[in-house]
Amino acid sequence: MKTTTSETSWFGGLKAFFFAEQSPYGLALVRMFLTSVALVPMIRRFPRVRELFSSDGAPQQLAELFGQGRPLPELPPTFAAALYGVMIFALICGVFGFRTRMAFLIGTPLYIYFNLLDAVSTMTKYSVIASHMFLMLTLSNCGAVWSIDAILRRWKEGPDATAVPPRFPVWPARLIQMLFCFVYFGAAITKIQTQAFFSGEQMRYWMLSNWNYSNPAGEVLAMWTPVLLACGYITVVWEITFPFLAWRPAGRFFALGVGIIFHVMTWITLGLYIFPLICISGYMAFLMED
Repeated sequence: MKTTTSETSWFGGLKAFFFAEQSPYGLALVRMFLTSVALVPMIRRFPRVRELFSSDGAPQQLAELFGQGRPLPELPPTFAAALYGVMIFALICGVFGFRTRMAFLIGTPLYIYFNLLDAVSTMTKYSVIASHMFLMLTLSNCGAVWSIDAILRRWKEGPDATAVPPRFPVWPARLIQMLFCFVYFGAAITKIQTQAFFSGEQMRYWMLSNWNYSNPAGEVLAMWTPVLLACGYITVVWEITFPFLAWRPAGRFFALGVGIIFHVMTWITLGLYIFPLICISGYMAFLMED
């Protein structure tokens, strides 16, 4: 009986973890901020659709880099530009929550498609993370609150019918949370096996280079070897402990707070702009109803 009770309690806790119903305020914030940030580099590439994504240009597919040929169709420039415009319009609709589910059903596959077409510049670490979060937003009810859809629903059903915020199973937010736990833990395992990271040489090289954007603060900090060593160890410890701290109220504020500081520092010292904003946008999935 004890074993049965224990198993029932364990499965009950797991069910509550994934299927407890809450109002999707956190996912609504992810919808607005993540999509806005992901749109910035895509809009900037719009004038270069012909060169980057069409058969008239020189697209470098991700599969081709691994010797798997070119499985994705490369469209004529007119059709490529039209599809690219559809993707941008769909994602803008997602930002404002207008026909949210349909917007992400259209925008997400196109976003993944164009990223896979240009593995040299468009496909990056942040676009991979954003693609996974877009998939979760597509499956969620992130447009139920703080959206045009919610306003239209209020007009249709009346204020009395919509006085109580809608509630849905929380599993899409949980999957985004788990995504960051795996990403950080995997990054820590990679760093542990990289000797140059703990000596500070790798971080110094990143700070002195301008591979991303200008980072004058990084060039100054690159000369402070003790700071580089301390930051390297702190980063690995934080990434390893993140999956264990993020599920507790007190630990969650610590893990997310250090994460925000970490990503802001990558902006200041490494010249990263989009990547830290993408990650901080995903942190909003950790904001539960309470």
